[in-house]
Amino acid sequence: MFVPVEAFADAYSEITALALKDECAVLILVGCDIDGICASIILKDLFISDYVKYQLLPVHDYDDIDRAKQLIDEGENQFRAVVMLNCGGNVDVCETLDIGPGRPNDGLAVFIIDAHRPLNLENVFSSDVRVFDDGETQRTIPPQDEIILSDDEEDDDDFDEEGKRVKVGEQGERLTRKMRQVQRDAILEDYYAASSFSIAASVLLWNLVCDLNRGSNRLLWFSVLGLTDQFVHNKTSTSLYAEQAVRLQTDLSKYNSDEQESSHKGVQLASHQDLRFFLMRHWTLYDAMRHSSYVVGRIPIWLNQGHSKLLNLFARMGVPLKTCRQIYSTLSKDTKQRISDQLLEVGPAYGLDQLTFPSFTYQVGYKTPVSASDVVHAASALLNSTTTSPHDRFYQAIDVLSLEQDDLFLQGVELAKAQERAILTQVQSHFQSSLDSKRRTRFVEVGDESHATFLSAPMLLKLGNYVSEVLRFEALGKFPTQQLVISVRDLDQDRTMAVGLWAKKGRSEGVVDPNTFASVFQRIAEASGCEYRAMSFDPAVIEIKAEQFPRFAIAVATDINRILRRDRDLHA
Repeated sequence: MFVPVEAFADAYSEITALALKDECAVLILVGCDIDGICASIILKDLFISDYVKYQLLPVHDYDDIDRAKQLIDEGENQFRAVVMLNCGGNVDVCETLDIGPGRPNDGLAVFIIDAHRPLNLENVFSSDVRVFDDGETQRTIPPQDEIILSDDEEDDDDFDEEGKRVKVGEQGERLTRKMRQVQRDAILEDYYAASSFSIAASVLLWNLVCDLNRGSNRLLWFSVLGLTDQFVHNKTSTSLYAEQAVRLQTDLSKYNSDEQESSHKGVQLASHQDLRFFLMRHWTLYDAMRHSSYVVGRIPIWLNQGHSKLLNLFARMGVPLKTCRQIYSTLSKDTKQRISDQLLEVGPAYGLDQLTFPSFTYQVGYKTPVSASDVVHAASALLNSTTTSPHDRFYQAIDVLSLEQDDLFLQGVELAKAQERAILTQVQSHFQSSLDSKRRTRFVEVGDESHATFLSAPMLLKLGNYVSEVLRFEALGKFPTQQLVISVRDLDQDRTMAVGLWAKKGRSEGVVDPNTFASVFQRIAEASGCEYRAMSFDPAVIEIKAEQFPRFAIAVATDINRILRRDRDLHA
């Protein structure tokens, strides 16, 4: 069932009551993205202040949720409540965790705060599951009576009680039943057709914090980071991000207006307009622009003509190239301001007409303020690395987000730069070898020499976003609208991981499209008999046995052609 925004505090009271009864604990399952981790930090702070025992378990995929179920099964009623952060929303958790009447974990209450969409309708209609609503999702849910059929309606065989086939024309009720089944199937197919993201889980938890009157700059910072994670990784539209950022700015003003609270134990949080250049404060302006998907999509900097265009931009700004290649943080305040002013004036002529976005900085004591986007990039780099264990990566990301280890933050910054260089190399290699592609589906395969860097779904998605930006804004002016499949082969496991990115023709600036690959991948894998595994909580990510991937790719391209023809006919 849905928990509306105004009832978040009541749901939290239910969680604490369940935990405090018989001194049980709450199991927190955390989807391993920045937003989910930030949400877990906020929730942990609330539990600690209320003396609620909890156990936190990071989960990367459905295999990890199965292991969490084993933990619940072996706990002998240790857990009375499970909170799922950015995981669980798009699967039937009652089935997955064996919850409900007559099942082993009957009486276990599950609370889902998940930005992944669409939500599994079994969760929405279950009395054992509470889904925190964002204020919008409930409006998209089909009416329950339109999708749940009676037992008689589920039985679609046209036979009478003696086993003889009945003519449909003589049985109007059976025809009505079949029509309802067809309508139900069409509604469900449309509802589950594409995936997307809703409001960040950390922002929803910030709403809870406000309802409980426990706001602070520290907790507001983690909601800022969760929202920023969605924006810099193309999970939310510019308009939705700006709307939520304005709300957080309002809360920032509120919690810093009282003189007694102005210091917040030496923590200062401020809003500002940030430039959309990758880690600019820790790089040169030249490198930050060259390694930003926003710039690469509009200026093909890997080509001589694109590089010349970038240099021409600097010249028109009146900024010497030597200055652009200096470490940005070493430039004078006046020089930084002049660069910003000139970029905003000259940038639109080069397609860079939305160079800034509302953001925040965080400062502890007299330390240098850090930008939310820089912290997210550094933490994401550590989280997406494949050189350490998932457990270590999870807690490294927590330390960076909490700004508790300066050295680890800088390590994350350098790793993020290296990953961005690897992405740009793949973009350059792909477009230099396939300039004349006119297919409706574009397949991008990571070279074997770079496969280790991209053996994580977020890294493949980042590469896909780069390629998508180039195709979307036609930096080279050569491509039709294409759907993207980005793949990498795991040479050790002999499996191929793929992510899909759906594009609509004529998308405007700042729009994030629902991803139809969410339904395409699983349907095609099952229909083609491929051995597959869901790699994350994003249904547009899949892992296929390497030898079966060519067959899978052909079937995907065929299905996409079918979908595009259908959509074209519907709008003809």
